[in-house]
Amino acid sequence: MEFLIVAYDGTDPEAPQRRLNAREAHLEGAKRLKESGNFINGGAILDAEGKMIGSTLYMDFDSREALDDWLYSDPY
Repeated sequence: MEFLIVAYDGTDPEAPQRRLNAREAHLEGAKRLKESGNFINGGAILDAEGKMIGSTLYMDFDSREALDDWLYSDPY
């Protein structure tokens, strides 16, 4: 089953730093998901100034439960 995830970052002053702190772990996980065939495509959502404010992900999992398991483990 294919899924589209649209996830916006928090809007509090610490949100950009939390995103940067988790970014490398998130990208490493995306590489593993690409290799396993779960990650189709995705990328950052940018505001008008070019700052990252969220993400979109196109994913393929066997079930909604499998997607939820992954969502709970992703650093973002």
